[in-house]
Amino acid sequence: MRILENQHNSDIFEDNDFEKEEKAYVEPKEWTIITALDRVLDKARDSELSDEFWSSVNNPLAYLRERLELTNIQIVLVAIMAEAGEPLSWRKFGNFLHCSRLATMCYSEEIEGLLAKRWVIRRGTREMGIGFEGFALEHGVVTALRHNKTYVPEKLDGFNEQQFMDKLESHLDKNLNNHNSSFEDDEIWMLQLVEANPHLPLCVNSKRKVYHHNN
Repeated sequence: MRILENQHNSDIFEDNDFEKEEKAYVEPKEWTIITALDRVLDKARDSELSDEFWSSVNNPLAYLRERLELTNIQIVLVAIMAEAGEPLSWRKFGNFLHCSRLATMCYSEEIEGLLAKRWVIRRGTREMGIGFEGFALEHGVVTALRHNKTYVPEKLDGFNEQQFMDKLESHLDKNLNNHNSSFEDDEIWMLQLVEANPHLPLCVNSKRKVYHHNN
């Protein structure tokens, strides 16, 4: 199994010869989320998402659709992002699948669905010194999958003002000394919290300030 391993001096976009392993591959009697994702990942590499690819991963995809409640394309994208462990641009998705950047952008609605489910966040990425739109898995997704559980996003909606402030304070206190957290992550989380509670006057005012700042 290669997914989520520590690969020294390598990345998911390098060409690798898996021919010997493919000849010896035997489908497990029982899938786990990680073994199923790993199989999908292996077959997706350079596949151009061909009909042959979809046929070769029919069983792990059926298992993952039931467990994760994601579409086939979303499962492929999640597998690639879990393996990469860093923000990926449309071009990098294309590099992995051996598709053009434009071809992978055809799956924009699938990515939007993952954003709406809060499995994925937008995260800028740089290639050759140029910034591009990128995407990364939310914190907690890989941990849940590794424990053979579907990811359940943190509840952020339906708060009154006191609950909203308590939630905000608790989150910031937790991350204050967390070396794995970043300002960008906190900013994204706070925007999600605001957008999830549009009924609160302070959230309406915050969204107005963000809008004016960005325009």
